[in-house]
Amino acid sequence: MHAPPAPHPSNAHRPIAWAILGLAGPVMLARLGVMAMGVADTIVVGRLAPQDLAAFALGWAPGGVIVFSGIGLLVGAQILSARAIGEGAPERAGAAWRRGLVIASCLGLVASLFLYFTAEPMFLLAGISPDLAARGAEIAEILAISLPLFQLFAVCDYFLEGIQKPTGPSIIVWAANALNLGLLFLLVPELGALGAAWATVIARAGMLLAIIALTLRPSIARPFALLRRHPGQWNAWREQLSLGAAAMASFFVESSAFSGLTIIAGRISEAATAAYQITLNLLAVVFMVALGFATAGAVLVAEAVGAQNDPRRRAAQWTAIGFTIGVMAALGLAIIAFGDNLAGAITVDPTIAAILPGLFLISSAVFVFDGVQGVAAQVLRAQGDVWFPTASHLVSYTIIMLPLGFLLGESAARGPRGLIEAIAIASIFSGTVLLLRLALRDFGRAAPAAKASLASHS
Repeated sequence: MHAPPAPHPSNAHRPIAWAILGLAGPVMLARLGVMAMGVADTIVVGRLAPQDLAAFALGWAPGGVIVFSGIGLLVGAQILSARAIGEGAPERAGAAWRRGLVIASCLGLVASLFLYFTAEPMFLLAGISPDLAARGAEIAEILAISLPLFQLFAVCDYFLEGIQKPTGPSIIVWAANALNLGLLFLLVPELGALGAAWATVIARAGMLLAIIALTLRPSIARPFALLRRHPGQWNAWREQLSLGAAAMASFFVESSAFSGLTIIAGRISEAATAAYQITLNLLAVVFMVALGFATAGAVLVAEAVGAQNDPRRRAAQWTAIGFTIGVMAALGLAIIAFGDNLAGAITVDPTIAAILPGLFLISSAVFVFDGVQGVAAQVLRAQGDVWFPTASHLVSYTIIMLPLGFLLGESAARGPRGLIEAIAIASIFSGTVLLLRLALRDFGRAAPAAKASLASHS
C-alpha cells in the first residue's frame, strides 16, 4: 500500500482559517473587480447616456450567459491544479493549464460567432420591441469580440488560484478597471452605450496580455512545466472536461435563468429593465464576496483530496461556509441601512431611483442563502460530486425562479419587485438543499469510520 502524499509545503502546518482568508481575499478582490467593470459601465451609461441604459442592459444579458457558462467549462483547470499540488505533482497542474487554454480558445471562438449572429433574433423572439432589440444587439455584437479574450484570461486566473498564487490576477483586474473607467469617460459622451462596450473590449484585451506575461514568468513556468509538451493523457482530458461540463451546465442554467428575468423585465417596461439590471448587478457584486470564499474552499478541499487528508477537507469546506454566512449577513445589514443613498448614487432617473430601495431590501434578505449555495456547490465539485449542484441549480433557477418571475413580475403586475422576490425564493431553496447535501455526505463518511473504530477497539 502506498503512503498518502504529503500536503503542499506552503500549507502543511497553516491553520485552515488563515489559509481560507489568504486565498479568499485576493480572489474576492479579483471577482469584485470583474463585476466592478460591469457596474462602472452601468453607472456611467446611466448618468451620461441614460437613454441607452435599457439597451445596454439588454445587450449585456446574452454575453453574460455565455461568459459565465464558459467559465464553468474551465473550472477543471483550477480543481485539477489544486489536486496536483496536494499530490506533490506540480507538472500535472501545468498540464491542466495547457488543456484549459485549448478548451478556452475553441469555446471563445464559437461563443463569439454565436453571439454576433444571433443577438437580435433572440431579442425579437423574446418579444422585445424592434427598436430596443436593434439597439441591444449593437451592444452585444461589440461585446462578442471580447469573449475569447476573457475565456483565456479565466484559464490563467484559475490556474494561478489553483496553485495558490491569486494576488497577481487581482492586481491585473483592478488595473483593467482603471483603464476601463478612463475609456468610459472618453467614449461614452460621444458614442453612448456603444462606447462602454468598446471600453470593455479594450480592457479585457489588456487583462489577457498582462496575465499571460505573469503566468509565463520563469518562477512559475519552470516548476509547473508550462511550456513542456504533455502527450496523451486522455484520462486527464476526460476528467477535466467532465468537471467543466458539470460546472458549465450549472452556470448556464443559472445565468440563463437570470437573463430570462431580464427578458421578462424588458416585456414589462424600460424602467423595469433598468431597475432590475441595477439590482442584479448589486446581487452579483455581493455574490463575488461569497465566490472568494467558494474558490478558497474549493482549492483547499481539492488539495486535501489530492493529499488524502479528510480532516483538512472537512475543515476547509465548513470554515469557508462559516465565513460566508458571517460576511454575507453583515453586507445584508449594510444594504438595508444605506439602500436609499445607494439608489441615489447609481441613477439620476427619479422613476428608477424610487423603485430601487424596495428591490435592495428584498435582495439583502437572501444574501446569506445565495452565498451558501455558491460555496457549497464549489466545494462539492472539488471533491468529485459534480452533478448534484447542477441538478439543484436546474430546479432552483429554471423550474422555480423563472416561472415565479413571470407570475409575480408580469402576470401579477408586481414589476421588478416580483422578479426579485422570485430570485429570493429560488436562492433560499438552493442554499438549503446544497447545505444539506454537504452535511449528509460528511455524515455518510463519518458513520463507517466510527463503526470501524469501534470494531478495532472491541
